[in-house]
Amino acid sequence: RDLDLCLNLGDLIDQRWESFDEILKPLARSKHEFHHLLGNHDFTVPDELKSQVPGRLGLKQRYYSVLRGNFCLVMLDTTDVSLYAHPDNSPEWVAAKAALQRLTAAGAVNAQDWNGAVGGPQLEWFEARCRKAASNGQKVVVFSHHQTFPAAAHAAWNSDQLLEVVGRHRNV
Repeated sequence: RDLDLCLNLGDLIDQRWESFDEILKPLARSKHEFHHLLGNHDFTVPDELKSQVPGRLGLKQRYYSVLRGNFCLVMLDTTDVSLYAHPDNSPEWVAAKAALQRLTAAGAVNAQDWNGAVGGPQLEWFEARCRKAASNGQKVVVFSHHQTFPAAAHAAWNSDQLLEVVGRHRNV
């Protein structure tokens, strides 16, 4: 088929670092341009390999945008703040543990260890990207591994903040 691009919305693998080789070989033979998002299962690898996952998928940045015609495709990283994307007891892991504990104490339905959130710097980038797209007359389409709406067990920890950004921009 004649496609502009293909998107993998995360969970390209489910355990074993070697699984990346098995799935990336046929994707490399495709005539289509692939873009990847990170999913929680992509990080079911040993701690010492977690930092290599984005690069293994060819990502220069964990979140980014792609322009296609009058559209700005925004790829968010909802594994940014999570318990699985960073080595145990690292500063990032400790911050994610605290975030999950706050959600659990509040009784949030999405207070699940398989979820994650968009961190502060990425949230600011998202807001700025939406604003820039609006000034360029572009429509924004947002992609992420974890859902943002409706509130559910598989929603990003800070889906409410993501929806606030979306609500401020009529082009999203």
